[in-house]
Amino acid sequence: MLFSKEGLTPEQQRAISKLEVAIPMYDYLLVPYLPTVDRLCVSDNMLFIENHLSTSDIPRSKGWLWNQSRARQSKSDQSGDIELNFFKLNTRLAKHSKSTPPPCKLWVFNIRIGYSNNKIVSFVWCERGMDTTSIPHCDIDNIDVKDLAFLKPFIEEVYAEELGWM
Repeated sequence: MLFSKEGLTPEQQRAISKLEVAIPMYDYLLVPYLPTVDRLCVSDNMLFIENHLSTSDIPRSKGWLWNQSRARQSKSDQSGDIELNFFKLNTRLAKHSKSTPPPCKLWVFNIRIGYSNNKIVSFVWCERGMDTTSIPHCDIDNIDVKDLAFLKPFIEEVYAEELGWM
């Protein structure tokens, strides 16, 4: 446990626990930019990005907004080298919109590492994503190996030849 959970609500404690699980996977979860809303808002999706994030940075769809319903929280790790500022975002209907917003819940952590180098990264966890029926479905049974030829630059030539991509 890196961070004390004293004074936090159970859901804030759960969010910090998720961050603590994700930290060892930093290199794997690091992305160069935020994905589109349909890729970001998948239940239990986690990512790190090397930027400070505010609510306005988070992608959304037309007809709804991200709403921060509670105050931001701050915590430091037990060594004092890592400082967190985090908040929860829910969706809400935009003014004059008649569509129903998806029932998403995101946690955004802005993390300052080390007082000397002041590296700032952000962690995003989608606790509750979009309804899976609204996400385009891929029929895996109808995919042919030729459909995957776009992966050719990432494999050795001998394998691309075996797959008929040459």
